[in-house]
Amino acid sequence: GRALGAAGQLIAVIKKIVIAKQAEAMADAISEGAKYPFPANILAIAASVAAVLASVASIPKFAEGGLVYGKTLAQVGEYSGARTNPEVIAPLNKLKDLLVPKRTELPKVIKLVAEGPDLVATIDTELLNQNTY
Repeated sequence: GRALGAAGQLIAVIKKIVIAKQAEAMADAISEGAKYPFPANILAIAASVAAVLASVASIPKFAEGGLVYGKTLAQVGEYSGARTNPEVIAPLNKLKDLLVPKRTELPKVIKLVAEGPDLVATIDTELLNQNTY
């Protein structure tokens, strides 16, 4: 509970910092472009602002999932449903442990009564219940 709340607050602070840094980059771009005489200043400002927007847009988003093979700057939790359907960020080997419940040992004695196709359906159902597929 508390850790989750603290994480939510931290994410909100980080979002504010990112927005502030984007605004700072835009202001710097406009300031630099304004040093040129007209009409070059308009072109310089437009090019600089476009570059800032392109760099922000190029940050990968993982709402649909994805794999990361090294250091990566990424946006996570950026989609509207993230509060109720959060993204999972974990090394692949740990992700399997998070998603697949621990297997319990099967009973030592299994009694089967063969009654035609019902046997196959019963085995399939039991295997699904034991997560052995």
